[in-house]
Amino acid sequence: MVRAYDGTKHYSHKVGTIDVNDQNAVYKFVSKFEKKYTDADKEYCLIINPDGIIYMTRGGGDSVNTLELLGENELQGCFTTHNHPKNFTQYSFSYDDFEFTRITNGNRMRAFDYKYEYEAIFPDKPISKEEMEEAFSDAKNQRYALFDETGLPETEFVDKIQHIIVENACKKLGISYIRRLKDG
Repeated sequence: MVRAYDGTKHYSHKVGTIDVNDQNAVYKFVSKFEKKYTDADKEYCLIINPDGIIYMTRGGGDSVNTLELLGENELQGCFTTHNHPKNFTQYSFSYDDFEFTRITNGNRMRAFDYKYEYEAIFPDKPISKEEMEEAFSDAKNQRYALFDETGLPETEFVDKIQHIIVENACKKLGISYIRRLKDG
């Protein structure tokens, strides 16, 4: 069930449709969205479902209730991209981002902030909630040792730690993950 508002000032609306087989059109649409919302102070999410229906959701500074607004059925197999506002970014995906994609059987997600863009491609085999929780919990519990292994100076900790947690959890789960500096 698609709801326009969820009582928390988060909202959703249908933007239109797109031919999901036209990768050039999808790329241009996604790029335009990402450019527009790079410096936004609220979180925005662009959703393209397998039928080519495009939705956008808006949340607060540190989250957006996309699952609650659009419902699990509408989101099955969707592609998403969303911003992380400058005051709330961890410079990588959150655990909730991965859990959302797992629940909705998505195979690809993107996110971006003012400094980085990141992408994760899920394996064909399903990942259980327990596997996801264990991989992220292990990586989070080992974060200081994992950071030390990088040889980076302590001044890089804030910028790199969530990336290191995500990178290690993804390796365990068979998720292809990349993070790169944004162009310009």
